[in-house]
Amino acid sequence: MRALARDESWAPAVPESTSYRLRAMLAGLILLLGVGLFWQWSPASVGAGTRRQPEPTAVATPRAGAANRAAAEIAWAHGREEEALRLWEATLAAEPGDSRLRARLLKLYVARATTSLQTQLPDQAQPFLERAVLLSPDDKALAGEYEALQTYLAGRDALREGDLNTANAKLAALYAQDPYYLDVVDLLYQTYMAKGDNLRETKQWRGARQAYANALRYHPRDPVAQQKAAEMAEIAARPTPTPRPAKRIVVDISEQRFYAYEGDRLLYSLVTSTGEPGRPTKPGVYHVQSKIRNARSNVWHLWMPYWLGIYWVGDIENGIHGLPVLDSGGKLWAGYLGQRVSFGCVILGDDAARQIFDWAEIGTEVVVQP
Repeated sequence: MRALARDESWAPAVPESTSYRLRAMLAGLILLLGVGLFWQWSPASVGAGTRRQPEPTAVATPRAGAANRAAAEIAWAHGREEEALRLWEATLAAEPGDSRLRARLLKLYVARATTSLQTQLPDQAQPFLERAVLLSPDDKALAGEYEALQTYLAGRDALREGDLNTANAKLAALYAQDPYYLDVVDLLYQTYMAKGDNLRETKQWRGARQAYANALRYHPRDPVAQQKAAEMAEIAARPTPTPRPAKRIVVDISEQRFYAYEGDRLLYSLVTSTGEPGRPTKPGVYHVQSKIRNARSNVWHLWMPYWLGIYWVGDIENGIHGLPVLDSGGKLWAGYLGQRVSFGCVILGDDAARQIFDWAEIGTEVVVQP
């Protein structure tokens, strides 16, 4: 929008001196009183016995906005521009046919809006442009300026509120119309950087890389955008790892069998021994919570190779392990696999226990079913 200089021809006239106007009014009153007294005491008046009534004179009706107009001129002359504008607006409301005043206000509104935009104050420009459009609704250029400002404000506010899609749509449309409009370039850069950061948080590497690349269209030498775009390009180029099927262990107490799955595929089917009557293995869904290659039980004075802990019974942890080794060196329950003989743990042969220990991970699901 081009700045419009104030039209000096509209400078208000300096009002005449108050004392001069008072002296003139006083002289007029004295003259009127003198004429009245002369008529009252003239011979013709006395002889007739009645006073001659003066002829009625026409009195000019003041214009509806005259008081506001005069006050506005005084306010403008003393630098009270906001007050002057309000008074002129009131005058125009009272005298809507005054085309000269309408043109004057239109020019002042456009000048005010232009100054605000040039000083990067779009919110202050908005009401003046709006009033200018109301005064001159058929002015297409003025309507275009008002629409551009509305688009800018909508895009800027959407960015502040985090509505990045709306911000992008509004600001990109304005940029296509006028790439030099206020700071639309900076706002578009900020919008795409915020988009890139959001996509990066959700590990959408390719989308984040494209967003940062779009940000570089508006600030090609920005080091932050360059670095982030390069990082996303590197990550996006890496091969996507094939997700591993979930591991799961099923212990069937009734069958005294141990099953190990990856996804739906059965990897191991092994004979096992669970807790003896009075100290049963507790049914339920658990997860491997500890992993010790050779665990010690001070309660039972023995070693438990390839230990996988799965749940607690008071202050004792039950788990999966190989045949226990007594302090004397003998192996407990050798030859009894497939029977309920343990103190509550799930027992496997040594080779099977080693395989399961190497295969299972902390967090592997363990289902113990009756």
